[in-house]
Amino acid sequence: MIYLLIWRNIWRNKRRTLITMASVAFTVFLAVTMKSMQTGVFENLIRNMVSYYSGYLQVHKSGYWDEKVLDNCFNSADSDLIQAVKYQGIKQIIPRLETFILISNGDQTKGCMVAGIDPPIEETLTHFSKKLISGNFWKEENNEIVLASRLAEKLNANVGDTVFLLGQGYRESFVAGKFKVSGIIHFGSPELNASIAFLPLGVAREMLNTGQNITAYILDLEDPEKMEILQNDLKERIPSDYEVLSWKEMMPEISDHMKADGMGYYVMMGILYLIIVFGTFGTIFMITAERKYEFSMLLAIGMKKRILTFILFGEILLLAFGGAILGMCLSIPIVLYLQEFPIRLGGEFGKAFEQYGFEPVWPALFEWNVIFEQSLIVLILSVIIGLYPVWHVYRFKEIGKIRL
Repeated sequence: MIYLLIWRNIWRNKRRTLITMASVAFTVFLAVTMKSMQTGVFENLIRNMVSYYSGYLQVHKSGYWDEKVLDNCFNSADSDLIQAVKYQGIKQIIPRLETFILISNGDQTKGCMVAGIDPPIEETLTHFSKKLISGNFWKEENNEIVLASRLAEKLNANVGDTVFLLGQGYRESFVAGKFKVSGIIHFGSPELNASIAFLPLGVAREMLNTGQNITAYILDLEDPEKMEILQNDLKERIPSDYEVLSWKEMMPEISDHMKADGMGYYVMMGILYLIIVFGTFGTIFMITAERKYEFSMLLAIGMKKRILTFILFGEILLLAFGGAILGMCLSIPIVLYLQEFPIRLGGEFGKAFEQYGFEPVWPALFEWNVIFEQSLIVLILSVIIGLYPVWHVYRFKEIGKIRL
């Protein structure tokens, strides 16, 4: 009987009900959208770094990251190292040989990083084949090179052209070679687009006189959430003259930027929750104030205060729950849309992203836990706010003197 009364009271005044539910729904919509976009931006930054090139973890010879020269390379046939990195949780081990070199086409000469890679293995992490905009990757090891799109533009090079490489090889040897451009690749990172070229791993080794040496093992992980645990385990397993670095250590400025941005997000959410508290409180308080004569009448005809407060609290709880469900239904399609079609940033904001070498987009990330978490927070806040009018009604001792 009481539950039926609660339900009837809610829909007796549809305008009042819709205003309350809309207030809660809009709050849930804002909270879910903001959190999803903040999570999406962070995930996009990490995906740029990891899947475009760096991987989650890298194994180098000790000191390589501080002084990136070929003399700090290591033998890829080192059995102790291979055994150490073949560890539970490591999805793929990707060999790479990298160095800085001069590249020229006609009268255009630029400095770039040349990377010797094994395409089938590299594909498992970076999915290079999907980033090709013209030509193709080599099917067998020959004197062919793949250029990043912006670098190709700077060199005025197209598929089929011949470019020349010139630089310093292993043990300070002088190296040079000419290569046919077999493909052009486009990264979401403007920095990579302007500064990298790819050779078959065997060809790069031969040109740079490194033998079986490489500069890094790139490690792809089965569960990125366990990156730090795996890193600590590998440090104990690998020989002492090697180092294991995470993307956070290789690019600390990005990690610091994300931490600072995360703090800013919590400040913004704190402000949003304050707005929620005052806005929802005002709505509930006004709606309850409209019913003071109704409450007086119910008490006058003998309804006990505990039943009245139970009914009032039940109404508030049902309205808050309904508003939270409505807010979830509104936010889900918006978050899904922003995940597929992210906002492209322009102006100074977009330049800030490009400065760090990332595509200037602001995507959302659809995660059920984010939707339920934010909806639950708003629901709890709404219920807590609703306790005030309930308490206010309960504390009156004289009939007809309810003042809200």
